[in-house]
Amino acid sequence: MDKQNRIIGCIGAKGSGKSTAFQKILTFEKRQVLFDAMDEHEWCPNRFTDLADLLDFLDSQFDFEAGEVQAYFAARYVPSGDPENEVEDFCAEMFRYQMVTLGFEEVPQFAAASYLPRNFGRVIRQGRHRKISTIWTGQRASEVPRSLTAQTDIFGIFRQREPADLDALSARCGDDVARRVAKLGLHDCITFNALTGETRERLWLPWVEKDKAGALALSRLQSA
Repeated sequence: MDKQNRIIGCIGAKGSGKSTAFQKILTFEKRQVLFDAMDEHEWCPNRFTDLADLLDFLDSQFDFEAGEVQAYFAARYVPSGDPENEVEDFCAEMFRYQMVTLGFEEVPQFAAASYLPRNFGRVIRQGRHRKISTIWTGQRASEVPRSLTAQTDIFGIFRQREPADLDALSARCGDDVARRVAKLGLHDCITFNALTGETRERLWLPWVEKDKAGALALSRLQSA
């Protein structure tokens, strides 16, 4: 999966394992910033509730004049106001940076099937120009913006039961994927690679598995 960026989505009901998958995927991202609207990701260091403080931290990781960036860093922003308003300011600022992965839990908190906030949409549509990757989650496939799923490269899909959600999956990932998702157990997962059409019945990160060390680490995470 040799791309300028990656867009990965995890879809599943509460308690299905999508948030754990979200964390596992981010394990392999060297530079990451989370929009942690529910303040749940305590595993991620450098928690900020003021956007200006987050930006000061990120600026310390980049040497803009030299065009250099620290090899590894992680931070999370916990908004104090309405996520729909806060995500716009967050995304506008994040577009200043490059070679970073952004994480968004529960996208339907600030978006809808037919609505994508403008600056969030810019990150999704134009992030490849700045090598900005995005990892996102949502509980129901039918509630995730179609303009987001259309740009998503890899889907980690956990059990969905509602007809509207299965119809949404069928429209984006195909009838076969939707049928298989409907039969999944509570914590089972199907990964669909939208770039190649390949499907695996597990969490599958093809760019990680190209590397033997990464594949070993992923197998340990899957069995944890």
